[in-house]
Amino acid sequence: MTTWWKDDAMHRVDGPAIEFANGRTEWWYEGRLHREDGPAKEWPDGGEEWWNHGMQHRTDGPAVVNYDGSYEYWLNGKLVSDEVFQALQRDIEKDEKLERLSEVKLGAPEKVTF
Repeated sequence: MTTWWKDDAMHRVDGPAIEFANGRTEWWYEGRLHREDGPAKEWPDGGEEWWNHGMQHRTDGPAVVNYDGSYEYWLNGKLVSDEVFQALQRDIEKDEKLERLSEVKLGAPEKVTF
């Protein structure tokens, strides 16, 4: 097993802070499981876990994906049901559409004379 440390805490910014002999990896930042662009824990069998600042968390899919295809949704360290997660996804999509619409610049109407 290979580990990276900074100031007595597991820490690495350019890769996993723990690399196990079996191929499992864990991404740590300032002593907490954390990764912004992918799962913080990865297993050779395909299992994955997303963590953000020490809490299981993922907004665009399941935060836990097991080797057998089972999964769990987690938001800010709390396990949520499929139904709750899907409802939150619909709300996020609506908010994103409204935000894009608000960014549309409408030109001034042309002056029309008769």
